[in-house]
Order: sequence, then C-alpha cells, then structure tokens
Amino acid sequence: MVAKHIESKDYTFKINFKAERRHIILNRGLLVKEGEGKLITKSELFAQTLDKRTFQYTVTKSPQHGKLKLIRSSGSPGNQDNITAFTDQDILGEQLIYEHDDCETQSDEFLLVASTAGPDQEGAFRDLDTEHLSAEIKATISVELKNDEKPVCVVDKVFQVVQNGQRLLTLSDLCYHDPDSDFDDGQLLYIRWGIPNGDLVQASDPTQKLYRFGQEDRGKDACSSGTGVQTRPALCCL
Repeated sequence: MVAKHIESKDYTFKINFKAERRHIILNRGLLVKEGEGKLITKSELFAQTLDKRTFQYTVTKSPQHGKLKLIRSSGSPGNQDNITAFTDQDILGEQLIYEHDDCETQSDEFLLVASTAGPDQEGAFRDLDTEHLSAEIKATISVELKNDEKPVCVVDKVFQVVQNGQRLLTLSDLCYHDPDSDFDDGQLLYIRWGIPNGDLVQASDPTQKLYRFGQEDRGKDACSSGTGVQTRPALCCL
C-alpha cells in the first residue's frame, strides 16, 4: 500500500485457482425398437464436471414399460435386472442397458439422481473444500413399434343369405382388429377361397368377382334398401 508520506511493508498474497464446480449433464434420450434392448452409452446419458469428479446414479422412478439391466463380463457375476443404481464406470464400460417389455407403447421414461462421490470415496479427489453435487435427471425413451401382432377376430358369426338372393357384407358381419397400436384396422386385407354355393362380388358391379378386399372396402354401417340401392360402397354376397 502506498499513500502520500506513508508506505507499508511488502506483503505476498497466495491465490489458489479452483476448477468450476458446475456439472454438465448429457441427456439425449434413447430410441429403442419394440421388445428389444438398447445400450446406454456416454453419448446418451452422462454427468461430468470440469475437474472430472466421479458420479453415481440412483434410480428414483423405474421405467414402466421396460427395465434397466447391467450386463457383466464373462469373468464377473451374472447380469442384474431391474437395477436401482449404477456408476460412471457402468456407462463407460458399456454395461448399462434398457430393455423394452414388448408392449404396445410408444414411449417410456425413468427418473434418477446423479451425485458426485464424497471426498472420502475411493478415486475421488481429497479436498476439504470439495462440495457434494447432485442433479435430477429425466431420461426419455422413444419406442419404434413393430407390426408383429396377429389380427384378432372381433365379429365372427354365420353370414346368412336368402337362397338365390344377395346381401351386403359389412363390419357387422365380419370384422378383425390389429392390436398393433399404430396400425389402421381399415388396412387389413382379406383373401378368400372358393365359395361352393355362391360368390363374392363388388356391390357397385355384381359382374366383378372379388378374391381380395380390404376391411375398409366394406365401410361402416353399410346397408341396402329393398330396391337394392346401396347407401355406401360395400361387398355383396350372391
């Protein structure tokens, strides 16, 4: 310090620079195919700090339509299903997997808390000023659905036609449903074989026999009047 007519002694100040304690969270979400598993890597989920602190993860809400698994190497104990905790090393070692349960859902999620290792934990930097860091993370999962479900018969009954007469075939007589959630039932395709005592023809043109037709071809609530005029396009059995 220097002032007019005053001069202090020389003092030496030591300044210690510390790395910023701010944590960085990588959380890009997952894309998994229906019924399959997906490896969770550092690119999808990871927490880190500038001073390379070690993180551990605690699952506070498990996935509803799948599970988290740890895949161990051949020389380690067996795989662990439905885990509730994992570490940085599990991610870096490519041992953490999300496995979908094959249900008809397009999304899933799980919640976890990422927290740094304390100063007494092995591998952590021993600094009395080391502060405990934690962050809540919501990991989202997008599910790519497959068309793998068999159609289920919704209406299955005897289709009665007056002898030498005709009748429209509608959804009230024959109907199937595809349990795949992203599939339009109207796109279901029917292929018919021989009919010994009649034929299946197009309602708008009875001279045109049908061997393949879609469920949407019959329309909804299709009917015919006594004059034979159809209110909607449909199929006709002779």
